[in-house]
Amino acid sequence: MMKSSLIVIQNDMDHKEAKALLDKLMGSDDPAKRARMVAQARLIEAYERTRWPRRAPRLPDLLTYLMDQHALSRADLVPLFGTASRVSEVLSGKRALSITMVRWLRERFHISADLLIPPKPAGHSLSEKRGVHVGGFQIGGSQPLCGDAVIRRRQRIPHGGICG
Repeated sequence: MMKSSLIVIQNDMDHKEAKALLDKLMGSDDPAKRARMVAQARLIEAYERTRWPRRAPRLPDLLTYLMDQHALSRADLVPLFGTASRVSEVLSGKRALSITMVRWLRERFHISADLLIPPKPAGHSLSEKRGVHVGGFQIGGSQPLCGDAVIRRRQRIPHGGICG
């Protein structure tokens, strides 16, 4: 008879035991064991996401992979990037892609532009600094008029604000 408990995973040894339990439960038709299998699979998934988080690939690595999958050489990218030196700079990580390059790559490889555009570093968003303008009003932002005001009429205000 099998235990009816789950394995809480806190280290790699627990992970190994949990995967072994999952294998044992996999072929069962018993509804209770199937429910236990689903719960254990979720615990395994949560541990694996924490232990081995997914990271977006670096652009040069992504392009190298795409070139390999489509049997392309650097010379094949020259029509997309313009010059051989530009291809070299992009593949070495020294040059960012232009919007035109992103469009060409997206169309050529049928991939999302999100994979080709690096995320903004935290704290560099205009909306975080200035807020969002909706219907002539500013909502949010780290530069309010005075005090704790977060909603104001959109207008030009001299440096230093209106609070004096």
